[in-house]
Amino acid sequence: MFHDLISVPVVSNREYTMRIVRKKDQESRRFEFRTAPELGPPQTPDYVTMAIVFGCWEIRPGEDGGSKVTYTVYSEPGGSVTPLIVRGPQLKEATSDFRRTLKDAKKAVK
Repeated sequence: MFHDLISVPVVSNREYTMRIVRKKDQESRRFEFRTAPELGPPQTPDYVTMAIVFGCWEIRPGEDGGSKVTYTVYSEPGGSVTPLIVRGPQLKEATSDFRRTLKDAKKAVK
C-alpha cells in the first residue's frame, strides 16, 4: 500500500492511495493494483482524490527465454476533469512508469 501526491499543470493536484496484491500461478505473475482511499490518510488540502485507479502488471514466459510483460491501467482523474481530456497524458505517464520499472528491474538483477 502507498499514498502518492501528484502535481499537475492547469488543474488541481491529485492524490491517491493504492493497494497492490501479488498473485502467481505456474505460468504467470500478476501485480494487481487498485485505489483504496479508506486505507490512506485524510484528504490533503488543495488536492483532489482519485478514487478510481486500477490495473495490473502481468509477466509470462516469452520466446527465447525472455518474458512477455503486459501493463494495464485505468483511471478517472476526479474533480471536474473528464476522462477524455486526460487520456493522452495518462498514456504518456503509463509508458514512462513502465520504462522506469524495467530500468529498476534491470538494476536489481545485476
